[in-house]
Formats: sequence, C-alpha cells, structure tokens
Amino acid sequence: MFLGILLFAKFAHGHNATRTLPIVATSILPLSLPIVDLLLQRHWDRLHQVGVRISRPFVALSPLTSLNVLLTLVPIATLAVLSIYTPLLTSRGLLLFVPYAIAVSCVGLASLLRRRGSWAILVLTLLVVHVFSIRHWRQVTHSPNDYKGLAEQWIPEIGETDLIFVQRHWVTTPVFYYLKADRYQFVGSDYAQELRKRGSSRVWVLSFPGLAPSSEMREALAGYGTLMTIDATRIRTELYGRPR
Repeated sequence: MFLGILLFAKFAHGHNATRTLPIVATSILPLSLPIVDLLLQRHWDRLHQVGVRISRPFVALSPLTSLNVLLTLVPIATLAVLSIYTPLLTSRGLLLFVPYAIAVSCVGLASLLRRRGSWAILVLTLLVVHVFSIRHWRQVTHSPNDYKGLAEQWIPEIGETDLIFVQRHWVTTPVFYYLKADRYQFVGSDYAQELRKRGSSRVWVLSFPGLAPSSEMREALAGYGTLMTIDATRIRTELYGRPR
C-alpha cells in the first residue's frame, strides 16, 4: 500500500504538483498499521477496561452503536459538515450508504409493527412528507446542474475564436462531456496572459451557485462588457466582449 501510494503520487505530480504532498502524506497510514496493532495487543486489557467505564453512562444509546447505524449516520454527517466549506453532498456519492440506511429503516419498521396501531400515525405522517418531497424535487431540484440544457443553448452561440474561462473545480468537469476540449478554446489559469496571447475579442465565463467568477477572471476582463447570458438550472455562462 505504501509503495502504491508513492507511485500514484508520482503519476499525479505530472497533472497537479500542488496536490502531490498531501498524497505522499497519506502513505504514512499503511506504515502505522503494524505499530497500532502491536500497541493494541500489548495494552488491550487496559484499553478494554477504559472503554467499559466510558460506555456505562451511554447505555441508553447502545442501539446507535451498531455497525449499520454508524455506517448510515457517521459518513453522511461527516460529508454534511465538510460541505459547509466545500460542496460534497451529491446523490451519486450518497448511494454508497443507501444499503445501510435501508437496513436501519427495516429494523425500525419491524419495531413499529410490533407496537400494534401506534405506528400508524407516524407512517401516515411520513407518507405525507414523502409526497411533498417528490413534488418539491420535481419542481425545484429535478436536475441539480443542467449541463445538457446549457450545452444545447450555448454551442450554437460559440464562435471559432471565442475563449471559455473555467475554474479548476469538480463541478466544472461534466461540461467537457458536451463541449470537447479539442474543439473549443478553454482557459483554466493565467487568464489575462492567455487573453493577450490569443487576442480574442469575445470571452465566455462559466459560473455556478457557490462558484462565481474568480478575481483573476474579473481582472482579465477589465474593459470588457457583457454581451449575452445563457442560463440553465444551477449553471450560467456569460459572454463578454470589447465595446465598439
């Protein structure tokens, strides 16, 4: 594992050198596993006694310590907290934890069924909430980012010499599925320098909620005016040009 991580870091260095150091740092983890195992074997009895003492006040929470519950709550809660700083919660990413959520839900449903009619009110409430959630999803968030809808409007408007300013971010990646990089002139860094080098009079700027055009982009476009705006669900591109 250690050697594999180092080889991956060497490969990644050619694509993004700034992220190589964090990758190399993770190589310490597999090397530390034998040391941790040795310490646990030597001090297991003492650690077990400490764990028993700590867990006594939390006996009432013992159902929450099952593996299925932990695999349901902990990863999703972790992603939710991290998403405060960078967007990580996606429907595709959470599919990994759906089996654990289903298992926990089945245990709860079985418990409710044993309590005769007391569970009917909760089930009715959940059904009503579920109906409204489907309606909300269809109206508001049917497509989190409508890349296809944007491309259909955008491609006919792009000129041969137009530049497209994008930022290095995961939310930008699906755009390249619809707009091939070998056909269009994308710029992901050194915007002002690339603009002077290519001498283009028209520039498209791609933006998303939470990912506005950067200050470097705005500085490069100083003196340019907005000519056109194309919107799709949670995605926008704006055309800038020099005033005549």
